[in-house]
Amino acid sequence: MPEKRRNTKIKNTLNLSSSIVIAVAAVLAIVYLYLSGISPIISWPAAIIVLLITGYLISSANGLVGFFGMYMIGSPRGIWIINKLAGRGEWFWKFMADWGLAAGFGLISYFMFRKRISARMALFGAVSAVLIMGFAVPFMAVSFNFINIPQINSRIASAPAASSSINLLAYAIYAVNFIGGFTLFIFYSILYNAVSILYGIATYLLSLSAAVPNTAALSSQIPGVAPLIPGITIPIFAGILALVLILVVHEFSHGVLSKLSKVRIKSIGLVVFGIIPMGAYVEPDEKKILKLKAHEQNRIFSAGIASNILLSIIFTVLLVIMLIYVLPNFVTTYVTVTAVVNGSPAYNVITPGSIVYSWNGHQISNITSLTAAAAQDAPSSIVNVVTNKGSYSLIAASNGKIGVDLAQESGPIPGNILSQFIYFIYTFVALSAILNFLVGVVNLLPIPGFDGWRIFQTSIKDKRIVNAIALLAILAIIINVLPWIWEA
Repeated sequence: MPEKRRNTKIKNTLNLSSSIVIAVAAVLAIVYLYLSGISPIISWPAAIIVLLITGYLISSANGLVGFFGMYMIGSPRGIWIINKLAGRGEWFWKFMADWGLAAGFGLISYFMFRKRISARMALFGAVSAVLIMGFAVPFMAVSFNFINIPQINSRIASAPAASSSINLLAYAIYAVNFIGGFTLFIFYSILYNAVSILYGIATYLLSLSAAVPNTAALSSQIPGVAPLIPGITIPIFAGILALVLILVVHEFSHGVLSKLSKVRIKSIGLVVFGIIPMGAYVEPDEKKILKLKAHEQNRIFSAGIASNILLSIIFTVLLVIMLIYVLPNFVTTYVTVTAVVNGSPAYNVITPGSIVYSWNGHQISNITSLTAAAAQDAPSSIVNVVTNKGSYSLIAASNGKIGVDLAQESGPIPGNILSQFIYFIYTFVALSAILNFLVGVVNLLPIPGFDGWRIFQTSIKDKRIVNAIALLAILAIIINVLPWIWEA
């Protein structure tokens, strides 16, 4: 028996070691694809293939249930955590779940949930939804600094500033939020963008007979759906940490409300695609849930949504505190070399990504100071540049330039470990604020597999209405994906 246990332990250790090696190799492969500059048409499918193979190898090595690169890591061992949480603050969990329904459906929640949501709670949820949209979400916009999707970021950056006149669209959004909560808001958002995309496609097609087709009608459209992949579109470590937290909190909240309704929890765990956590799961007794009263079921379904939205508020408060009181002491601005012109004096001398410390003896801290220092450069003059990768003396070209593209950035103080750690925390907080909010509100959509689908199914008797709304939502999401076709 001891020999058998020893062999099993050795086998498990080897499986774990091989899984770590496979995971590290996958990370390196995906980072290479991202940094190599390969077209997204090639790099994205290649990254998906890497994840498929990684998931297959890891699940096979550990005897896990796997399917197309996805596998589940679960165990009943963590159920005691849910039991402990359910045993404390029962009123809080039920209040949070009811608030999730009220904020999720606004004033409509009072009628939709057959008055199981009180008029006071419905009003509180509607007002809080408006306040979150008006005060918390604008601060979450800071998080886009850490989301690397050029097709979307460039449009946001070039969008015209809001006029000082009354913004009817903003008031319309607040009205939508008040009446129908975050559900109507997200539904309105995807429909609005879908209509805009269809209009752009129609405008382009109608212009094909003209001498110059109106390609701007297509290029001006913003995709309404975008991938958030750690290491590719969001920072890898802070992104993974934020996603894991989101998924664990979401699923544990479902588990706690299930426990409070006396539903047995079978197991808890993570759903992983390759090396990327795609979801957490708490496996309750589904047959027992279906026997519960409608409002008890809805509480279970809304708990994850409510916890994510509540967590987004908490992280937004932390984000504001960091922006005002912490970051000014640990973040600096600097100028980086974004590209080098082929055949220029700096070509094959200064590498992209270098941080410029000095230009002709002038200390550089931002793009303004560099512009002033470079204003004295003349054709054939010697330009002395000091970067974090070396010092260079170059002879300016006939246009007085050395051929580098520059950009001002902000980030941790180079070489300062504490500053880099604080900036990592800031990145994690910013991503957690926006991603918790997005996961919470998107889950309200009445799409099969989403919590919103189960809430609609439980609360609306006429299934034809539910199916029609679901079909409209799915079509709108498909249309929101279309701009990626011509953006690729």
